[in-house]
Amino acid sequence: MPTARLAHWVGVTLLAALASWAASHAYLNASEPEAYATIGGEGGRIVLAFSVAVEVRFSAFELLRLPDGFAGGGERDLDAAARAGYDALARQRLSRAAPAELLQLEVEPTRGTADRIELRVEGGLAPGAYALAYRVLAVDGHMTDGLLVFFVADP
Repeated sequence: MPTARLAHWVGVTLLAALASWAASHAYLNASEPEAYATIGGEGGRIVLAFSVAVEVRFSAFELLRLPDGFAGGGERDLDAAARAGYDALARQRLSRAAPAELLQLEVEPTRGTADRIELRVEGGLAPGAYALAYRVLAVDGHMTDGLLVFFVADP
């Protein structure tokens, strides 16, 4: 087989493999609130929109109120390096949280598959910084972890 033809087929195979890999994970496409956004005091609803449907029953969501003053209390204009640092601190805080520190979430839908998940905290959220960690199972079996940090303003 000539070298050009072999290179063509190797390229096609690699592109197909990459396309399959990229389509096989449930990436977060959008969220309400957005990362590092500040929402009003009546907040208590979080929406996650994924690139593909996830198996709700086999996915997990943990919400934790972070210490006062976290990330400057809601400064939106943080650069990528600052956000990465704050995300690492939030992950560390979540990993050390006692179960009683995690807020109770209602998940909609409660079962089946969905590419849009709505989380609610009964009674809303008090002012402060929050970290939402999620681990979702895409319908094709791939797990995806993520973190969403956001702030709730005083009413």
